[in-house]
Amino acid sequence: MAKVRVDASTSIKQQDGRWILNTELQNNSKHPALMIRLKAVRSRSGDRILPVFYSDNYVTLMPGESRSIRTELENADTRGETPRIMIEGFNIKSKEGPL
Repeated sequence: MAKVRVDASTSIKQQDGRWILNTELQNNSKHPALMIRLKAVRSRSGDRILPVFYSDNYVTLMPGESRSIRTELENADTRGETPRIMIEGFNIKSKEGPL
């Protein structure tokens, strides 16, 4: 199966002791992007942040399709680091969503 590049952009804001990250995913390729999942990590260490609440997980994007995913986490769980989003999937090239 062909590797697919998924375009992504992430907006981030802090509100009432929580971080809210909105990630826009877009599949501009001619192939489906399968089993895409987002992962919240700490910006400096790269360690995964848990617990995290996602509006969706393991999504599939058909060619030309886009999707928005909202991620929420507590500030205390970042251990003083800014969160960022990593994107993984079955047939996609891993990509870090810009902040």
